[in-house]
Amino acid sequence: RDAVQCIYTSGTTSRPKGVLVSHVALQIALLSNSLATRQSYGEQAPVMLVVLPLFHTTALYTLAMPVLGIGGTLVLSGPPFDPDAALDAIVKHGVTYLTMLPMMHQACVAIQAQRPRDLSGVRMAIYAMAPMPPALLDQVAAIYPNAAVILGSGQTEVVPATVMQWPQHQLTAAASWGVSTPSVRTAIMAPSGELVPTGETGEIVYRAPNVTTGYWNNPEANASAYAHGWFHSGDIGTIDTDGVVWFTDRLKDIIKTGGENVSSVQVESICMGAPGVAECSIIGLPDEKWGESVCAVVVPDGSVPDDELADSLIAYAKAHLAGFQVPKEVRIVPALPTTATSKIQQHELRRQAREG
Repeated sequence: RDAVQCIYTSGTTSRPKGVLVSHVALQIALLSNSLATRQSYGEQAPVMLVVLPLFHTTALYTLAMPVLGIGGTLVLSGPPFDPDAALDAIVKHGVTYLTMLPMMHQACVAIQAQRPRDLSGVRMAIYAMAPMPPALLDQVAAIYPNAAVILGSGQTEVVPATVMQWPQHQLTAAASWGVSTPSVRTAIMAPSGELVPTGETGEIVYRAPNVTTGYWNNPEANASAYAHGWFHSGDIGTIDTDGVVWFTDRLKDIIKTGGENVSSVQVESICMGAPGVAECSIIGLPDEKWGESVCAVVVPDGSVPDDELADSLIAYAKAHLAGFQVPKEVRIVPALPTTATSKIQQHELRRQAREG
Protein backbone atom coordinates (compact mmCIF):
# COMPACT_ATOMS: atom_id res chain seq x y z
CA ARG A 1 0.00 0.00 0.00
CA ASP A 2 2.99 2.32 -0.33
CA ALA A 3 2.67 5.08 -2.89
CA VAL A 4 4.21 4.04 -6.19
CA GLN A 5 3.46 7.23 -8.12
CA CYS A 6 2.21 10.79 -7.81
CA ILE A 7 0.17 11.64 -10.89
CA TYR A 8 -1.59 14.94 -11.50
CA THR A 9 -5.23 15.66 -12.26
CA SER A 10 -6.06 17.32 -15.57
CA GLY A 11 -6.91 20.75 -14.20
CA THR A 12 -10.18 21.19 -16.09
CA THR A 13 -12.07 22.75 -13.16
CA SER A 14 -9.19 24.03 -10.98
CA ARG A 15 -5.44 23.86 -10.59
CA PRO A 16 -4.07 20.30 -10.99
CA LYS A 17 -3.61 18.33 -7.76
CA GLY A 18 -1.05 15.61 -7.10
CA VAL A 19 -2.69 12.21 -6.51
CA LEU A 20 -0.82 9.47 -4.66
CA VAL A 21 -1.36 6.01 -6.18
CA SER A 22 -0.50 2.90 -4.16
CA HIS A 23 0.90 -0.26 -5.69
CA VAL A 24 -2.19 -2.27 -4.75
CA ALA A 25 -4.59 0.37 -6.13
CA LEU A 26 -2.74 0.34 -9.43
CA GLN A 27 -2.59 -3.45 -9.69
CA ILE A 28 -6.31 -3.88 -8.97
CA ALA A 29 -7.18 -1.17 -11.51
CA LEU A 30 -5.11 -2.79 -14.24
CA LEU A 31 -6.86 -6.14 -13.80
CA SER A 32 -10.26 -4.44 -13.60
CA ASN A 33 -9.63 -2.53 -16.83
CA SER A 34 -8.63 -5.69 -18.68
CA LEU A 35 -11.87 -7.36 -17.58
CA ALA A 36 -14.04 -4.33 -18.34
CA THR A 37 -12.77 -4.02 -21.91
CA ARG A 38 -12.83 -7.78 -22.61
CA GLN A 39 -9.11 -8.12 -23.22
CA SER A 40 -7.79 -11.68 -23.44
CA TYR A 41 -4.55 -13.09 -22.08
CA GLY A 42 -2.49 -15.22 -24.47
CA GLU A 43 -2.82 -15.65 -28.22
CA GLN A 44 -5.72 -13.19 -28.47
CA ALA A 45 -4.00 -10.47 -26.44
CA PRO A 46 -4.95 -6.97 -27.60
CA VAL A 47 -3.04 -4.66 -29.89
CA MET A 48 -3.75 -1.20 -28.46
CA LEU A 49 -3.30 2.09 -30.31
CA VAL A 50 -2.33 4.87 -27.88
CA VAL A 51 -2.60 8.45 -29.16
CA LEU A 52 -2.82 10.20 -25.77
CA PRO A 53 0.28 11.32 -23.82
CA LEU A 54 1.57 8.68 -21.42
CA PHE A 55 1.95 11.12 -18.52
CA HIS A 56 -1.85 11.18 -18.24
CA THR A 57 -3.78 8.67 -16.15
CA THR A 58 -5.96 7.47 -19.06
CA ALA A 59 -3.11 6.63 -21.41
CA LEU A 60 -0.87 5.22 -18.68
CA TYR A 61 -3.23 3.34 -16.36
CA THR A 62 -6.31 2.62 -18.47
CA LEU A 63 -4.66 1.83 -21.81
CA ALA A 64 -0.94 1.07 -21.73
CA MET A 65 -0.30 -0.79 -18.48
CA PRO A 66 -3.29 -3.19 -18.59
CA VAL A 67 -2.33 -4.24 -22.12
CA LEU A 68 1.31 -4.80 -21.17
CA GLY A 69 0.21 -6.64 -18.05
CA ILE A 70 -1.59 -9.32 -20.04
CA GLY A 71 1.05 -9.65 -22.76
CA GLY A 72 -0.48 -7.39 -25.40
CA THR A 73 1.11 -4.90 -27.78
CA LEU A 74 1.16 -1.11 -27.68
CA VAL A 75 1.25 0.97 -30.85
CA LEU A 76 2.21 4.57 -30.08
CA SER A 77 1.12 7.34 -32.44
CA GLY A 78 1.93 10.88 -31.34
CA PRO A 79 1.59 13.21 -29.61
CA PRO A 80 0.92 15.39 -31.43
CA PHE A 81 -2.14 13.60 -32.73
CA ASP A 82 -2.17 12.95 -36.48
CA PRO A 83 -5.36 11.21 -37.69
CA ASP A 84 -3.75 10.11 -40.96
CA ALA A 85 -0.82 8.50 -39.14
CA ALA A 86 -3.15 6.94 -36.55
CA LEU A 87 -5.33 5.23 -39.17
CA ASP A 88 -2.27 4.03 -41.08
CA ALA A 89 -0.90 2.56 -37.83
CA ILE A 90 -4.16 0.66 -37.28
CA VAL A 91 -3.77 -1.07 -40.62
CA LYS A 92 -0.02 -1.62 -40.43
CA HIS A 93 0.04 -3.13 -36.94
CA GLY A 94 -3.33 -4.89 -36.82
CA VAL A 95 -4.73 -2.72 -34.04
CA THR A 96 -7.72 -4.25 -32.25
CA TYR A 97 -8.34 -1.64 -29.50
CA LEU A 98 -8.17 2.15 -29.47
CA THR A 99 -9.27 5.06 -27.32
CA MET A 100 -9.63 8.65 -28.48
CA LEU A 101 -11.28 11.90 -27.52
CA PRO A 102 -14.42 12.73 -29.55
CA MET A 103 -12.57 15.44 -31.50
CA MET A 104 -9.93 12.85 -32.46
CA HIS A 105 -12.59 10.39 -33.60
CA GLN A 106 -14.16 13.18 -35.65
CA ALA A 107 -10.83 13.90 -37.35
CA CYS A 108 -10.40 10.19 -38.16
CA VAL A 109 -13.88 10.04 -39.70
CA ALA A 110 -12.98 12.95 -41.99
CA ILE A 111 -9.61 11.44 -43.00
CA GLN A 112 -11.14 8.02 -43.62
CA ALA A 113 -13.65 9.61 -46.00
CA GLN A 114 -10.80 11.12 -47.99
CA ARG A 115 -8.67 7.95 -48.15
CA PRO A 116 -10.54 4.82 -47.07
CA ARG A 117 -8.64 2.02 -45.33
CA ASP A 118 -9.64 -1.43 -44.12
CA LEU A 119 -10.33 -0.87 -40.41
CA SER A 120 -12.37 -4.03 -39.92
CA GLY A 121 -9.84 -5.51 -37.50
CA VAL A 122 -10.72 -3.03 -34.73
CA ARG A 123 -12.87 -4.76 -32.08
CA MET A 124 -13.36 -1.91 -29.62
CA ALA A 125 -13.28 1.85 -30.25
CA ILE A 126 -13.59 3.70 -26.96
CA TYR A 127 -14.19 7.40 -26.51
CA ALA A 128 -13.50 9.30 -23.31
CA MET A 129 -13.29 12.63 -21.47
CA ALA A 130 -16.20 14.30 -23.31
CA PRO A 131 -19.67 13.44 -24.68
CA MET A 132 -20.03 12.46 -28.32
CA PRO A 133 -23.00 13.61 -30.44
CA PRO A 134 -25.20 10.75 -31.74
CA ALA A 135 -24.41 11.57 -35.37
CA LEU A 136 -20.68 11.26 -34.71
CA LEU A 137 -21.23 7.98 -32.84
CA ASP A 138 -22.87 6.58 -35.96
CA GLN A 139 -20.01 7.77 -38.15
CA VAL A 140 -17.38 6.21 -35.88
CA ALA A 141 -19.30 2.93 -35.86
CA ALA A 142 -19.37 3.02 -39.67
CA ILE A 143 -15.59 3.30 -40.12
CA TYR A 144 -14.99 0.49 -37.59
CA PRO A 145 -17.65 -1.99 -38.80
CA ASN A 146 -16.70 -4.79 -36.39
CA ALA A 147 -16.08 -2.66 -33.30
CA ALA A 148 -18.10 -1.81 -30.23
CA VAL A 149 -18.06 1.99 -29.87
CA ILE A 150 -18.39 2.70 -26.15
CA LEU A 151 -17.74 5.36 -23.53
CA GLY A 152 -15.25 4.94 -20.71
CA SER A 153 -15.32 7.34 -17.75
CA GLY A 154 -13.27 7.90 -14.65
CA GLN A 155 -10.94 10.23 -12.83
CA THR A 156 -7.39 10.22 -11.59
CA GLU A 157 -8.36 9.77 -7.93
CA VAL A 158 -10.05 6.41 -8.59
CA VAL A 159 -7.54 4.85 -10.95
CA PRO A 160 -9.73 4.78 -14.07
CA ALA A 161 -11.90 3.52 -15.53
CA THR A 162 -14.60 3.68 -12.85
CA VAL A 163 -17.67 3.18 -15.06
CA MET A 164 -17.88 1.91 -18.60
CA GLN A 165 -20.55 1.12 -21.12
CA TRP A 166 -21.15 -2.40 -22.34
CA PRO A 167 -21.59 -2.73 -26.12
CA GLN A 168 -25.34 -3.30 -25.69
CA HIS A 169 -25.62 0.06 -23.93
CA GLN A 170 -25.18 1.69 -27.33
CA LEU A 171 -28.64 0.31 -28.15
CA THR A 172 -30.34 0.93 -24.81
CA ALA A 173 -28.42 3.65 -22.96
CA ALA A 174 -26.00 5.37 -25.35
CA ALA A 175 -26.20 8.65 -23.44
CA SER A 176 -25.27 6.98 -20.14
CA TRP A 177 -21.90 6.36 -18.54
CA GLY A 178 -22.62 2.63 -18.30
CA VAL A 179 -22.07 0.48 -15.21
CA SER A 180 -19.34 0.25 -12.60
CA THR A 181 -16.15 -1.54 -13.59
CA PRO A 182 -15.45 -4.85 -11.77
CA SER A 183 -13.52 -3.35 -8.86
CA VAL A 184 -15.65 -0.24 -8.19
CA ARG A 185 -18.80 0.35 -6.18
CA THR A 186 -20.73 3.43 -7.29
CA ALA A 187 -23.51 5.22 -5.38
CA ILE A 188 -25.36 8.54 -5.28
CA MET A 189 -25.03 10.72 -2.17
CA ALA A 190 -27.05 13.63 -0.83
CA PRO A 191 -25.29 16.72 0.59
CA SER A 192 -26.06 15.33 4.07
CA GLY A 193 -23.83 12.32 3.42
CA GLU A 194 -26.65 9.79 3.10
CA LEU A 195 -26.96 7.57 0.03
CA VAL A 196 -30.12 8.27 -1.97
CA PRO A 197 -32.50 5.68 -3.46
CA THR A 198 -32.29 4.42 -7.04
CA GLY A 199 -33.33 7.03 -9.58
CA GLU A 200 -32.73 10.08 -7.37
CA THR A 201 -30.17 12.74 -8.26
CA GLY A 202 -27.10 13.53 -6.18
CA GLU A 203 -23.32 13.43 -6.21
CA ILE A 204 -21.66 10.36 -7.70
CA VAL A 205 -19.42 8.72 -5.09
CA TYR A 206 -17.10 5.71 -5.22
CA ARG A 207 -15.63 2.99 -3.03
CA ALA A 208 -12.92 0.75 -4.45
CA PRO A 209 -9.52 -0.77 -3.71
CA ASN A 210 -8.26 1.43 -6.53
CA VAL A 211 -9.28 4.67 -4.81
CA THR A 212 -6.03 6.55 -4.36
CA THR A 213 -4.35 7.28 -1.05
CA GLY A 214 -5.06 11.00 -1.21
CA TYR A 215 -3.84 14.32 -2.52
CA TRP A 216 -0.19 15.18 -1.99
CA ASN A 217 0.28 17.83 0.70
CA ASN A 218 -3.38 18.90 0.55
CA PRO A 219 -5.20 17.92 3.77
CA GLU A 220 -8.08 20.31 3.09
CA ALA A 221 -8.85 18.69 -0.27
CA ASN A 222 -8.54 15.24 1.33
CA ALA A 223 -11.05 16.05 4.07
CA SER A 224 -13.61 17.15 1.49
CA ALA A 225 -13.00 14.43 -1.08
CA TYR A 226 -13.13 11.49 1.36
CA ALA A 227 -15.97 12.67 3.61
CA HIS A 228 -18.55 10.12 4.84
CA GLY A 229 -16.35 7.16 3.89
CA TRP A 230 -16.72 7.53 0.11
CA PHE A 231 -14.68 9.34 -2.52
CA HIS A 232 -16.60 12.37 -3.79
CA SER A 233 -16.30 12.72 -7.56
CA GLY A 234 -17.72 16.23 -7.90
CA ASP A 235 -20.07 14.84 -10.57
CA ILE A 236 -23.87 14.94 -10.42
CA GLY A 237 -25.99 12.07 -11.70
CA THR A 238 -28.34 9.16 -11.03
CA ILE A 239 -28.20 5.35 -11.08
CA ASP A 240 -31.09 3.41 -12.59
CA THR A 241 -32.50 0.00 -11.64
CA ASP A 242 -29.99 -1.74 -13.94
CA GLY A 243 -27.04 -0.11 -12.20
CA VAL A 244 -26.41 2.20 -15.17
CA VAL A 245 -24.91 5.56 -14.19
CA TRP A 246 -26.36 8.66 -15.85
CA PHE A 247 -24.15 11.74 -15.64
CA THR A 248 -25.82 15.15 -15.40
CA ASP A 249 -22.91 17.56 -15.06
CA ARG A 250 -19.90 18.52 -13.02
CA LEU A 251 -21.08 20.08 -9.76
CA LYS A 252 -18.99 23.18 -10.58
CA ASP A 253 -20.42 23.41 -14.10
CA ILE A 254 -24.17 23.35 -13.31
CA ILE A 255 -25.65 26.65 -14.52
CA LYS A 256 -28.33 28.17 -12.27
CA THR A 257 -30.47 30.45 -14.39
CA GLY A 258 -33.86 31.90 -13.50
CA GLY A 259 -34.43 29.31 -10.76
CA GLU A 260 -33.62 26.38 -13.08
CA ASN A 261 -30.56 24.12 -13.04
CA VAL A 262 -29.11 23.70 -16.53
CA SER A 263 -26.73 20.88 -17.38
CA SER A 264 -23.91 22.36 -19.43
CA VAL A 265 -23.16 18.85 -20.75
CA GLN A 266 -26.69 18.37 -22.09
CA VAL A 267 -26.73 21.75 -23.84
CA GLU A 268 -23.23 21.15 -25.19
CA SER A 269 -24.20 17.78 -26.71
CA ILE A 270 -27.04 19.46 -28.61
CA CYS A 271 -25.01 22.46 -29.76
CA MET A 272 -22.24 20.19 -31.03
CA GLY A 273 -24.71 18.88 -33.60
CA ALA A 274 -25.52 22.33 -34.98
CA PRO A 275 -24.29 23.25 -38.47
CA GLY A 276 -21.02 25.16 -38.50
CA VAL A 277 -19.80 24.01 -35.07
CA ALA A 278 -16.42 22.30 -34.80
CA GLU A 279 -16.08 22.58 -31.01
CA CYS A 280 -18.34 23.97 -28.33
CA SER A 281 -18.33 24.52 -24.58
CA ILE A 282 -21.22 25.78 -22.48
CA ILE A 283 -20.59 28.02 -19.48
CA GLY A 284 -22.61 30.18 -17.13
CA LEU A 285 -21.95 33.92 -17.00
CA PRO A 286 -23.16 36.35 -14.30
CA ASP A 287 -26.50 37.92 -15.22
CA GLU A 288 -28.40 40.57 -13.23
CA LYS A 289 -31.80 39.22 -14.28
CA TRP A 290 -31.26 35.46 -14.40
CA GLY A 291 -28.45 34.99 -11.87
CA GLU A 292 -26.49 33.21 -14.56
CA SER A 293 -27.04 33.09 -18.30
CA VAL A 294 -26.21 30.21 -20.60
CA CYS A 295 -23.35 31.07 -22.94
CA ALA A 296 -22.06 28.96 -25.83
CA VAL A 297 -18.40 29.39 -26.71
CA VAL A 298 -17.91 28.03 -30.21
CA VAL A 299 -15.06 27.20 -32.55
CA PRO A 300 -16.48 27.35 -36.11
CA ASP A 301 -15.79 24.75 -38.79
CA GLY A 302 -16.14 27.28 -41.63
CA SER A 303 -19.27 25.83 -43.18
CA VAL A 304 -21.47 28.65 -41.85
CA PRO A 305 -20.35 32.31 -42.08
CA ASP A 306 -19.21 33.65 -38.74
CA ASP A 307 -21.72 36.52 -38.85
CA GLU A 308 -24.57 33.98 -39.22
CA LEU A 309 -23.32 31.30 -36.84
CA ALA A 310 -24.70 32.74 -33.59
CA ASP A 311 -28.26 33.09 -34.91
CA SER A 312 -28.04 29.69 -36.59
CA LEU A 313 -26.88 28.00 -33.39
CA ILE A 314 -29.56 29.62 -31.24
CA ALA A 315 -32.27 28.61 -33.73
CA TYR A 316 -30.97 25.04 -33.70
CA ALA A 317 -30.90 24.99 -29.89
CA LYS A 318 -34.49 26.31 -29.70
CA ALA A 319 -35.62 23.38 -31.84
CA HIS A 320 -33.98 20.81 -29.56
CA LEU A 321 -33.95 22.28 -26.02
CA ALA A 322 -36.30 23.81 -23.48
CA GLY A 323 -36.39 27.60 -23.50
CA PHE A 324 -34.39 28.03 -20.28
CA GLN A 325 -31.62 25.80 -21.70
CA VAL A 326 -31.10 27.77 -24.91
CA PRO A 327 -27.90 29.87 -24.95
CA LYS A 328 -28.62 33.56 -24.54
CA GLU A 329 -25.21 34.42 -25.95
CA VAL A 330 -22.84 32.84 -28.47
CA ARG A 331 -19.16 33.74 -28.49
CA ILE A 332 -17.07 32.68 -31.48
CA VAL A 333 -13.40 31.99 -30.76
CA PRO A 334 -10.51 30.53 -32.79
CA ALA A 335 -9.73 27.89 -30.14
CA LEU A 336 -10.79 26.70 -26.69
CA PRO A 337 -8.30 26.61 -23.79
CA THR A 338 -7.29 23.00 -23.21
CA THR A 339 -5.04 20.88 -21.04
CA ALA A 340 -2.12 18.88 -22.44
CA THR A 341 -4.59 16.03 -23.03
CA SER A 342 -6.98 18.27 -25.02
CA LYS A 343 -9.61 18.50 -22.28
CA ILE A 344 -11.33 21.88 -22.13
CA GLN A 345 -10.28 24.02 -19.15
CA GLN A 346 -13.67 25.20 -17.97
CA HIS A 347 -12.32 27.48 -15.23
CA GLU A 348 -10.00 29.21 -17.71
CA LEU A 349 -12.79 29.52 -20.26
CA ARG A 350 -15.06 31.17 -17.70
CA ARG A 351 -12.27 33.54 -16.67
CA GLN A 352 -11.62 34.56 -20.28
CA ALA A 353 -15.33 35.04 -20.99
CA ARG A 354 -15.91 37.17 -17.90
CA GLU A 355 -12.86 39.32 -18.56
CA GLY A 356 -13.59 39.61 -22.28
